[in-house]
Amino acid sequence: MVVFCYRQCNQNEETDELFYKQLGEVSRSLALVFLGDFNFSDVCWKNNADGREQSRQFLEHVEDNFLTVGD
Repeated sequence: MVVFCYRQCNQNEETDELFYKQLGEVSRSLALVFLGDFNFSDVCWKNNADGREQSRQFLEHVEDNFLTVGD
């Protein structure tokens, strides 16, 4: 399964929570490629380091769903 996502820069937390619910559902797929523009400019993707609370929540959901960030 290939999933592409676009997250708006100023997306509110309620919409983020809906996104995380969908993320949890699609991450159950045995073969998943998840691509997107997540618009977290304060995240250091190389180290999975964050700056804001919304960014921290995103990284926690990525980890909780056993997803990894690639180059």
